[in-house]
Amino acid sequence: MAAHDADEACRILDEHSVANAPVRTIDELFADPHYQEAEMIVEVPDEALGTVRMQAVTPRLSGTPGKVYRTGPAHGADTDRVLAEELGLTPDDIAAYRAAGVIK
Repeated sequence: MAAHDADEACRILDEHSVANAPVRTIDELFADPHYQEAEMIVEVPDEALGTVRMQAVTPRLSGTPGKVYRTGPAHGADTDRVLAEELGLTPDDIAAYRAAGVIK
């Protein structure tokens, strides 16, 4: 198959009833009419980048379709909360770890 481009490889596999699909680049996925119609690419806000286009929830179930509402928190945004809630550390403990360079 290395001697063929993706379209030709898919055509050959199709001729022999072999399930296949090309590997798409992100640019190709974003431009794909099927992805657009299926709303597989969504726009969400990001504090640092503004509006970001990214993949939607897959699979999308009718009863619980899910939703992408943000890109995610900044690196370390939840550190203090996790250390306090999950490990029971006090603010003084966290400050000491931060001062020692154990956490940022």
